[in-house]
Amino acid sequence: MKERLRAPLAAAVAFLIGGALLASGPSGLLDPWRFLFPYLWLFLAFEAARRRRRLLDAEAFLIGAAVGLVSDGILAKTLQDGVFFLGVDFLGALASIFDWGMIAVVALHVADACRPRVEDEAPSSGVLELVALVFIPAAALAAYLFDVWVGRTRFQRMLGPAWLLADLLFAAAAWALVRRAVVQSESAEPEERDVRLWALAAFSAWLPGAQLFARAGGGWPSLLGAMYAAAWTAGFGAWMRRLWLERGHAAWEPRHAVRPILALAAWRLLGALLIYFVLGPVDSEPRGAAAFGFLVDLPSRLVFLTIFFSSRLAV
Repeated sequence: MKERLRAPLAAAVAFLIGGALLASGPSGLLDPWRFLFPYLWLFLAFEAARRRRRLLDAEAFLIGAAVGLVSDGILAKTLQDGVFFLGVDFLGALASIFDWGMIAVVALHVADACRPRVEDEAPSSGVLELVALVFIPAAALAAYLFDVWVGRTRFQRMLGPAWLLADLLFAAAAWALVRRAVVQSESAEPEERDVRLWALAAFSAWLPGAQLFARAGGGWPSLLGAMYAAAWTAGFGAWMRRLWLERGHAAWEPRHAVRPILALAAWRLLGALLIYFVLGPVDSEPRGAAAFGFLVDLPSRLVFLTIFFSSRLAV
């Protein structure tokens, strides 16, 4: 029973730190469908797959990113907008891949800290889990087909005729991420972090900092803003170089209950609540999104990147 509570626990943690509070405050937590998909289904699928193959933090990152792309890119279409080429927010999609991977790993790590795994215990999936694994994606597919028929989301996002191509691109990217996770899980020993994962993480952590320092210099373009952004880039590059050079010294044994990761989860929750009560929901106060990005999201990415690429986290 303790093992079967892990997926709902991880889903609850991810739901709390994943952005629902940022969008509409505590009322955003009253959306049962958003909890069922992608959060609960993601962790039910991960636990079911983990009983059959070796899935560590890197694989959890890839699977979380894949499900996030399907949810945000295809179903909700928050990564699509008619003002972009092919209607795809490519920079937003890259950031979404990193954020969803981070949230999946952090949520699983918090669940492991609360309910440590018993490695010699491998319970089979219960009937409710199996029903949920089939019913939830079937309901998501039905909702997607209904939206395709009525065109509500395409109208709201001002999407042109290339919307189907964008959906296929997101589906292909999600499949590639899952396929990479499967390949990694079949190796005899855990692999080093993929160089493409390094590049994605570096870009996702560098970009919001560069935007912050550029704005601190009086907007863009400006000489002072360029100097601030260049200083940030130089410091960030030196820090990433150090992590890269020390990558071979990371211990293979997964670490349990890493305090900075637990603090990261708590800060994402408390930071979202604080910003909501001070500025209000993002729907009515766009400054909340900027405050969350700089005060919560940027520190979260920096902390996670540092620990994820210098050690292995228990999931």
